Amino acid sequence: MQMKTIKWEITEETARITFTRPEKMNVINTEFLEELGQVLDKIAKKEVRVLVLTGEGKAFCAGADIIEMTSRETVRQVLYFNHMVNTLLNRIEDLPIPIIAAINGHTLGGGLELALACDFRIAVRGAKIGLPEINLGVIPAAGGTQRLPRTIGITKAKEMLYMGEPISADEAEKIGLLNKTVLPSSLEAETEKLVESLLKKPALALSMLKEAVNQGTQLDLRRGIRYEGKVFALLNDSKEKEEGIRAFLEKREPVFK
Repeated sequence: MQMKTIKWEITEETARITFTRPEKMNVINTEFLEELGQVLDKIAKKEVRVLVLTGEGKAFCAGADIIEMTSRETVRQVLYFNHMVNTLLNRIEDLPIPIIAAINGHTLGGGLELALACDFRIAVRGAKIGLPEINLGVIPAAGGTQRLPRTIGITKAKEMLYMGEPISADEAEKIGLLNKTVLPSSLEAETEKLVESLLKKPALALSMLKEAVNQGTQLDLRRGIRYEGKVFALLNDSKEKEEGIRAFLEKREPVFK
């Protein structure tokens, strides 16, 4: 099926989705959401262990398509589109595999909210990152007011949200919004380095580790710890644990299958 806003490929155990409208700064519109959802359906049927999201051109994703946004005249239309966006981002966040946002350029509004739904964020130096919705008289509505404070803390998050001014990739790394900043020429190599490291880890344990973090952090501390314990117990009889323990005792690198 020919797609207009994205392209995708699977190489062995890694899937890569690229946003392909650089002339539009890879903005989010209805077509983008529908095509991304279709690709996620296809990836779910494959033996994919790591997913990489990236963009073409000067932007990873510059947020919502303002022209399309102004065409929604009723509250019902706005709520429907917002539901589409959040359903997709929640789905990305809930995928039981590590997801890397390889941020190739400016990442604003919904683009940052999309990146926040990923597990890792590597960005090129020179990229501008922010949530400028307040300057349009609205607020972020795809998890920005919820995921950002949980990622960088409420004080810095309020500063970014209230002022609406983008920050540099270097500053974003300093406050914990990014895992790493790299030269544009190094983005692909650094991303692949992280992919290779993740592929060496036990897939089931990695999946359940993500589950424990994502679900446990929505609970109070005591309930989160209990949830963690249950996840730990479920892994007790896994072949991954058996191989990990044996490799440790034999003083060798584990080989997880």
